[in-house]
Amino acid sequence: MCRSRSFGDKFMAVECLHDVMCDSGGPFLHYHASFLDKSNPKELMQLMVFTSPTLILLLKSKKLDIFVDATFDCCSAHFYQCLIVVVFDDQTSFYIPVVYILMTHKNDDLYWEAIARIPVLVGFKLDFHSLLAILRGSS
Repeated sequence: MCRSRSFGDKFMAVECLHDVMCDSGGPFLHYHASFLDKSNPKELMQLMVFTSPTLILLLKSKKLDIFVDATFDCCSAHFYQCLIVVVFDDQTSFYIPVVYILMTHKNDDLYWEAIARIPVLVGFKLDFHSLLAILRGSS
């Protein structure tokens, strides 16, 4: 049904997943946006942010150590990379991936937009001790 409502557009079909709920009762897809590439205005850049309400609770912890890394080899079709946001959980002493951001381009503007989504998920109340982002230069 989503495919027919999206007129065959793969990104719009994935947006229909916004109706899909996590086991914890909240949406899995939290954000989807499209932007024109400033260096190539005919090119459309897109990103999609996925997480669960349970994982967002970890982002609301105090004095977080946050790590952001990008993977290129295992990414969904039509996307160039997946940014993974990981936090250190003091209660379990584990590093836990809490947010996945699919991106169609490796571009500084899209990196900034993706990173800007993290505080939005917690109502701009992000309390972190450190934030380390390992992002390869844009091409």
